[in-house]
Amino acid sequence: MREVYEFIQRTKVFHFATVDAQQRPRVRPFGTCVQIGDRLHFVTHTSKPVYEQLLANPWVEIEAYDAEPKQWLRLSGRVVWDDDPAIADAMEADAKARGKKPPVGDEVYFHLEDAEAQFCTMGGLVSAFSF
Repeated sequence: MREVYEFIQRTKVFHFATVDAQQRPRVRPFGTCVQIGDRLHFVTHTSKPVYEQLLANPWVEIEAYDAEPKQWLRLSGRVVWDDDPAIADAMEADAKARGKKPPVGDEVYFHLEDAEAQFCTMGGLVSAFSF
């Protein structure tokens, strides 16, 4: 799992896919992920459509691409909401360290369960594992 976190950190922006109420795919860039223990934590806002989409269907897929080795990560799993204050603190520290906006007050935090990671190149699957 450390490999997944380091890959996401290296790429800086990753794409987060959900489905809307009409079952149409929706993809948007995300930029924040922190690792605490054996979990990767993400953040969104209750004011964004992605929040409602995650409430309706917690299964997501994340894609991150690293151009230098021409490799990408495909990470799928089920969103589990997490209100541990340590996550909020870690997210705030990460935002500050990367010069991003501070929290605005409607943040919600989550991690993935039943996660599957695949590292791929144009040649095919390089490695895969679950966590």
